[in-house]
Amino acid sequence: MLSSCTVCGGDLNREAINYPHPNRGKSELIFNTIEICSECGFGMASPHYTQDELDRFYSSGAYWSDVVKENPFQDAHEKNQARLRVVQSMPYVKSHAAVNVLDVGAGHAHTMTWIEKLFPGKLHRFDFIEHDEDKCHYILSSRKAFTIRRLAEIREGVGYDLIFMNHVLEHVADPELFLSEVLKQLNPEGVIYVEIPHSDYRYKQDVFPHTLFFTQKSLARLADKLGVVQLHSETFGRDAGLERGVFQKVYIKVLSQLYYLSVRMNVEWAQQWLDRLLWQYQRRGGDRIWLRWIITPISS
Repeated sequence: MLSSCTVCGGDLNREAINYPHPNRGKSELIFNTIEICSECGFGMASPHYTQDELDRFYSSGAYWSDVVKENPFQDAHEKNQARLRVVQSMPYVKSHAAVNVLDVGAGHAHTMTWIEKLFPGKLHRFDFIEHDEDKCHYILSSRKAFTIRRLAEIREGVGYDLIFMNHVLEHVADPELFLSEVLKQLNPEGVIYVEIPHSDYRYKQDVFPHTLFFTQKSLARLADKLGVVQLHSETFGRDAGLERGVFQKVYIKVLSQLYYLSVRMNVEWAQQWLDRLLWQYQRRGGDRIWLRWIITPISS
């Protein structure tokens, strides 16, 4: 158990809660509590595992085999999330030429597809890191006018104008050390787009295997330690399942059924519109469920 916060140096042990995971003890990773910093709100799952231990866990397939199999409704949701990420991040990319992009934890590489659609001719190279072999095959089978490469680890790449890290940082051992390695891969004016849960132990019954839990304040302290500039930082979105009012529950049920219908009928504009209504991406500030953080090594 650590005595101080790795992000700001505050007291990490003054407040600790049980780690939300109904199947605790059935994995080689066993987390008992979350230690929360009294200064910046940063949380760390305890016991603490090294990055090598976490990497072995993910590379073994022990986690991926237990993940719920993808379905067309989830895929449509991920496509819409990726579109919004591209729309949010690309205006911060300063290069006027075609850019090199790295997507860490790429999934089906929907970010690549949306950059190609929304910014034609803007991609020069798309590198990605992804554990799922089926998804990797899907990405690599794409025929594009730009280069597509699969990397085994971040250190294999270099010279990126934009790096996506969507729901990655909450799975690492040391955020400062991990981001320091990522920053080495950026061009001097490159941008990192990070999206992570906003202290999701507050509203989820199962956060496994998340190791880190962030607040806006902890991200600002982390930016100071890394010597980077925060171009953008905000909380956003809502979990429809947390709504308690009768009217809201009925409203969400109707929206969900319409969303399922739009996916079955393959009506993309309706999928995007209904998905935004369900998840309320436009709701920003305060106690929202996600954090969006865009950083660069230099001042804009």
